[in-house]
Amino acid sequence: VLQLSGKFVETSQIKAPDATGLSLTDQNGNGIFVDDGGNILHDPNLFMATSQIKAPDANGLSLTDQYGHGIFVDDAGNVGIGTDTPNEKLEVAGTIKGSFFEGDGSALTNVGDDMGNHTASQNIKLNQHWLSGNGNNQGIFIDNQGKVGIGISSNTAQLSIFTETEAGLEVTTNHGFAYGYGITSKVNNGLTKAFVVKNSGEETFRVYGNGKTYIDNILYAKEIEVRTPVWGDFVFDNEYKLKELYEVEMFIDKYKHLPDVPSGSEVISNGINLGKMNVLLIQKIEELTLYVIELNKSINELKKQNKSLNSKINKLKQK
Repeated sequence: VLQLSGKFVETSQIKAPDATGLSLTDQNGNGIFVDDGGNILHDPNLFMATSQIKAPDANGLSLTDQYGHGIFVDDAGNVGIGTDTPNEKLEVAGTIKGSFFEGDGSALTNVGDDMGNHTASQNIKLNQHWLSGNGNNQGIFIDNQGKVGIGISSNTAQLSIFTETEAGLEVTTNHGFAYGYGITSKVNNGLTKAFVVKNSGEETFRVYGNGKTYIDNILYAKEIEVRTPVWGDFVFDNEYKLKELYEVEMFIDKYKHLPDVPSGSEVISNGINLGKMNVLLIQKIEELTLYVIELNKSINELKKQNKSLNSKINKLKQK
């Protein structure tokens, strides 16, 4: 046996001389030992540095613990973690935990989500793309200003909805108490248009923040309730001064409408207040009633006078 100092030995095989096995150790006996059964034993303090580890045959290469758990590389180069039968370049049977993922994912295909309900721990950036059920250009669109479009990508408002056949917005409420809200519009200015309906770009219905409502068409209703602080019954008060009929006649001849009632031109220009107009109508009806009562009294008085005159005439005729 020769001992070579500072030399390299090139050989295809090293055999143990007998059944005691083969040792590759340092001068202190630390290293690798192969017993006569082919088992390789090593010192737990021994580290191996190498640029390549190859599988000895087509059965692949395993780097596992004593229970067979670890990494397996098959003869096709597929890597399995937690499985010894990988079908892809990398297959993991278990949970992957990472603090960073680099890449835009553009080459990923057939990515499924079987994680059930889960919450993203960070913001999801769509970068002006669709969030859809089938990957097409439909569903929810969010632009880089945070504007949201449902069925539409050209958002003209913070939330734009486009539909061709179905209702654009349907809200279902199931409150267990009275006067619950269905849809609310919160504004900070009385002149803000809180709700608007447009027909071909023209506003045909709008509700302002102060409650005023504009309708550019007919309003159909089975019942409308108008609340007013006064009513026309003040005509019957003893202090009310009813105009004489000749005064009313003179006013009509001059202005061509009743006293206290707006003219036709004013109504056409400014419209009418339903509450005030109903009070005026009742006022005029009650004034007319008072005129009729006075006329009836005059007629009854004339009847009495006529009866008395007829009686006197008859008496004169009998003489």
